[in-house]
Amino acid sequence: MSKKAGFIYALFSALFLCGAYPPYYLGYFAFVGLVPLFNILRNCSLKRVLFWTWVNGLLFLGFSLFWIRHITWIGMILAVPVLAFFYALPFVICKIIYDVSPRFGFIILPFAVAGVEWIRSFDALAFPWMILGNSQAGYPFFIQFADITSAYGVSSWVVLVNISVYLLIRKKTIRRWLLLSAFIILPTLYSLTVIHTGRKNNEKSLTVALIQGNVMPEDKWSDGSEYWNINLYRTMSIESMKNKPDLIVWPETATPVYLLESPGYRNMVQSLVDSLGVPVVTGTPSMDLDTGQTWNSAAYFIPDDSPQAYRKIHLVPFGEAFPLDNLFPALRNIDLGQANWDEGTERVIFTSIYLPNFCTLICFESIFPDLVRSFVKKGVEFIVIVTNDVWFGPRISPEQHAMISVLRAIEFHKPVVRCANTGISMIIDPFGRIVKKTAAYERTTITSSIKPNDVETFYMRFGNIFSVFSFFITLTGMVVCIYLRIRHSARNR
Repeated sequence: MSKKAGFIYALFSALFLCGAYPPYYLGYFAFVGLVPLFNILRNCSLKRVLFWTWVNGLLFLGFSLFWIRHITWIGMILAVPVLAFFYALPFVICKIIYDVSPRFGFIILPFAVAGVEWIRSFDALAFPWMILGNSQAGYPFFIQFADITSAYGVSSWVVLVNISVYLLIRKKTIRRWLLLSAFIILPTLYSLTVIHTGRKNNEKSLTVALIQGNVMPEDKWSDGSEYWNINLYRTMSIESMKNKPDLIVWPETATPVYLLESPGYRNMVQSLVDSLGVPVVTGTPSMDLDTGQTWNSAAYFIPDDSPQAYRKIHLVPFGEAFPLDNLFPALRNIDLGQANWDEGTERVIFTSIYLPNFCTLICFESIFPDLVRSFVKKGVEFIVIVTNDVWFGPRISPEQHAMISVLRAIEFHKPVVRCANTGISMIIDPFGRIVKKTAAYERTTITSSIKPNDVETFYMRFGNIFSVFSFFITLTGMVVCIYLRIRHSARNR
């Protein structure tokens, strides 16, 4: 294959994949986005497969994640090539197996994609933002099976559809038509069944008000702005009472003070909650006055009771902390503009007599299925997400980030309420359908009812069975094929 052909295939694949994600919302593009790469798999050497799929990853992720520059240019320059390598890795594994058995190579690819995506979600630089499964967040009527496989299983399904399309392009047979049809119809039937049978009329509903303050950083963190910020949310919360909410949610770092450690400001919020008789969740910085440690936190204010707090566990690498600085404190001396927050350690569930138990995730944490599962397992009935996406730049990132929350609702069949400072705030039902949402960059309040529940999905109960299986079948297949290639080479000497 010529260099020109390799680049054209890589480019067209990247363009299709970019279109599958927000802000374009053409999720069906993902069903053909990998098809050009299969020509590279068939016609190139292993080294060329690595190179061209890496180039494809550079283009796809470079276009889609260019917004990272708003946080850190250096982080973007370092992150995209590394992410592109791990994006290319499943195709390299597929090529190793394909050269021994073409049919088995294609069979293993969906598992390789899911397995690599899952393994990559655990390290300090983990960033499961543009995984293939997230491209389908706009199609909840297809992907209810994520309650078994998580989002990584959706990635695997996207690859299966691509393979079916590619085989059909190469040779149109009834068997291949049936294969493609099955990969579309079966998930749809499962999804419709789950949505229909999962409705419970006896579930008690509660009303949630999301306060989107739309406060720019220069207004939030300027000297003397503390009272103005808190009073803004106080005023908007009072206005939201016309809809009789049972819970009011303010976004990440809505209060630009160490709220729980500042008696005057804490009492200001507590008196509001006491007078309204409605709990409030707010994002806020917090500090240990003895050690000087600081955290990005969420506080749960309850009428006539002491507030509860959760400290963010998974921080944004190079944005909120330098990776591994908890193990090597000297890394904090490297200044890339990061905030140097400390990592929280406790998975806190907010409880009160007013509301069912719930967890509050802060911003970046909502993209990790395993982390969310560790909260949900403790008995939450709905999920709250607070975020401040103003740091990520306009449009692209806020829309991508918001839609990922759909997958969390489907995986656990829990309603999700997402409150963002500058947008996009949204309320999502337990099947991933967006009930109500805001636009970006508007100061507004949205209110809607949700139905908390104690449903336990397969994924919640048993975890990453599919991902573990995918990883080990991929590893086994690769080891066997490498052994066979070595054995074959030895025989030919």
